[in-house]
Amino acid sequence: MNPQTLEIMIAHETATTEKISQETKLANGVFNNSQARDIVKNLIDCQINFYKLENLKSWEACHSEENTHWMKKIDELTKKKEEFNNLIDKANKEGLEINIESILEIKLSEK
Repeated sequence: MNPQTLEIMIAHETATTEKISQETKLANGVFNNSQARDIVKNLIDCQINFYKLENLKSWEACHSEENTHWMKKIDELTKKKEEFNNLIDKANKEGLEINIESILEIKLSEK
């Protein structure tokens, strides 16, 4: 992926005396088919790997069956990745632009 095409920027920050919310755009712009697939794969696979590690930690703690909570999240993301790839295929076949916007937002709140 061309580093110039991936725009990293802070989009919004809310604050009173302390920061309570921060947001950044991870991927923002128009991408070709190959770049779009790389972005989707990398963002979703990173989250899938996180859930796999959490599942392993859970299993190591109690040595029981796989945690269905984590496995469900992995399955959902795997299906979502396939849906995104189908959408990218459609854009490629129909000569459409692929515009991706990926936002990471962190909010602080009282427990």
